[in-house]
Amino acid sequence: MVFVSYGETDDFAHDGEYDAYLKSAQRTDTFIKKNYGTLRNKTLFTKVKPLL
Repeated sequence: MVFVSYGETDDFAHDGEYDAYLKSAQRTDTFIKKNYGTLRNKTLFTKVKPLL
């Protein structure tokens, strides 16, 4: 199981720092995409359905 926290993104949103919020959300989304793609291509995970 993997837990990805959006803590930094959430903090920026609550602080009203919209530009920082967007950059943080983009970094988090890129992280998820890269790691999900890597895991999906591993033999162990080919039959496992992700819970998103």
